Amino acid sequence: MTTLLKEEEAKADTHVYWSLGATDACPVIAASFVGLTGAFNYTAWKPLTITVEASGAFLSSQFASEDARLDSFWDGGIRNRRSVLYVIERSPGLLRLLEEAQARLSALFPEGNLILEASYGGEQVALLVVTRLDVDTARARLEEFDREWWLPHTHLAKGNLYVALEFV
Repeated sequence: MTTLLKEEEAKADTHVYWSLGATDACPVIAASFVGLTGAFNYTAWKPLTITVEASGAFLSSQFASEDARLDSFWDGGIRNRRSVLYVIERSPGLLRLLEEAQARLSALFPEGNLILEASYGGEQVALLVVTRLDVDTARARLEEFDREWWLPHTHLAKGNLYVALEFV
């Protein structure tokens, strides 16, 4: 089911969304969406198309676009996919940074697996290098990544991404 929502000013710094051609379920969906936009500090929206899945979950068309872009290059796993995409959606440039980090880490950890996971209450994305290497070898490779690539690029993440090791 797809429903079109439109922004309407309620008070200063507050936005209320109402549905065009609404069904009885739309006020619940709109209220949920307002909660999400507040959480991500959006201040203005053009009319949006909201796709509602059978489970009641929904994705904005903007969110779905980020999802498709991530799928176009990300080879690793994603835990808490929706939460990861929320962070990516509100962090311009994070997808490009993830794409570059994936290439660098895959070269340093060819035997490992890379996983994205939302952390800190959905405020950041963790890029986890899952490895069976011994601790010293894995830490040395991650330090090389930090020194040669991550430290010069960390400011681009704006606090929304960190890289860590996960041992299996």
